[in-house]
Amino acid sequence: MFSKDCFSLISQATIVKIGTKPTDCSTLYRNVNLCHQIWYESGKRYSKNIHKPGEEMEQVWREDGSKRFEKYHNRNQNRGFDRVWNKQGKEKLSGVWNGKESRDKVNYWHKNGQKKCEYFLENSLRVGVELWWYENGQKWIERTWNRGTKEGVEHRWYEDGQKK
Repeated sequence: MFSKDCFSLISQATIVKIGTKPTDCSTLYRNVNLCHQIWYESGKRYSKNIHKPGEEMEQVWREDGSKRFEKYHNRNQNRGFDRVWNKQGKEKLSGVWNGKESRDKVNYWHKNGQKKCEYFLENSLRVGVELWWYENGQKWIERTWNRGTKEGVEHRWYEDGQKK
């Protein structure tokens, strides 16, 4: 999901230089198989990608220098994270993958920085408690999932905090 988003962003950027800068990458990261960077026409860095056997790290910036996206995936251990920021620099989305035996946690944020929702995945299916909040921080929805199926009673609140 994130790689597709990132590469669609590359097609929108004006690319002047594509290639590797071995001095930038190899000094910082040992045993790197591939390291490449892309710059905006202004000369500011657009992206940096580092690939090792079984591992991948990618970072993407806006032309103003603010971070847009970053990910780290370790395919050997099935671990990693993805993070996306809005134009105001607030985290918009984050996902943490902790291995085959554990739950993956996904978070979304409102534009004002308040948490919007939080849920867990096991084998791409929602599990456990899913929570949603209004932009003012008040809880909106609480529901429980079991292997992708809603379970039990869904609870809802008004924006002023009163239970529906």
